[in-house]
Amino acid sequence: SQPGYGENPPAVGMMVLKRTMNVGGTFDRDPSLFGFPSSPSGFWLYQNARWQNGNHFTFGGQGRNIAGTPTNFIYPSDPTNPDLDPLSWSEITVSNSKGDRRVFMASESISLPAGGTACFDYAFLTSSRIGNSIENASALIAQAPSIQAFYNGLPNIYCDYTLAINESESINPVSIYPNPSNGTFTVDLFGSFDLDLFGIDGRSVHSEQNVQGSAPITTNLASGTYLITVTQDNKTYQSKIVIRN
Repeated sequence: SQPGYGENPPAVGMMVLKRTMNVGGTFDRDPSLFGFPSSPSGFWLYQNARWQNGNHFTFGGQGRNIAGTPTNFIYPSDPTNPDLDPLSWSEITVSNSKGDRRVFMASESISLPAGGTACFDYAFLTSSRIGNSIENASALIAQAPSIQAFYNGLPNIYCDYTLAINESESINPVSIYPNPSNGTFTVDLFGSFDLDLFGIDGRSVHSEQNVQGSAPITTNLASGTYLITVTQDNKTYQSKIVIRN
C-alpha cells in the first residue's frame, strides 16, 4: 500500500511533443549521491545523464555500475510489457521496492543566437482508477498516440505569439483592465483595432474587428488563462489575460 494512494497508485507521465528527449531518469528522495540533489549543480549533472559523483548513467541494475555501458536513460523499457524487449530494463525487471522517487528529463540541447527564440511543448498525462499500478501505467501509455496526434493537428500559433514578438512593430502603450476579469474587460487604446483571444492550445476562442478604443469587451469564456492579441495599423500587441468566473 502506498501512503495517500492505497494499493493502486495512479500513473503520471510527461510527453515531449516538440523536439526530442535527450535524458531521462529517476532518483530516490534521500541525501545520497544518487538521491535528491543538494545544489543546482546536482540537477545539472542529472540533466546531463550523470550521477552527483560525476559518473555517467549505465545500463542495467540501478544504473550505477561504472563498468557498464553508458546510457542517457534510466529504466527506458515499457514496464507493462517486458516481453517486447529482450533487454528489458525497468523498475519491474530489477524488482525495485515501492518508495518515494522523483523522475526527471531533459530535452535536446540547442544553440541560440543573441535574441533567438525556441519553443518546447510538453504534455502531462495521468491515469487512475483503471486497476493496479501496472494497469494504470498501461492505460497512460495507450493515451500517448492520440495526444501526439491532437498536438500535431494544432496550428503553430501559440509559440509564435508568445515567443516571436517583433518589438519594433508593437503597439505602445496598451492597457488591459481589469485583469483578472470576469469575462468583460477594456482595452485602453486610442483609435479602432482588431482583437483576438486564443486558448493555451492555440485555438482562436474570441475575435472582434474594428473595436473602438476603451469600449468594453464582453466574452463568454470559461475560467482560465488566454492569450490576447490587439492589432492596429499592421502593428501588434500580445499579452495574457486571466478570466475568473
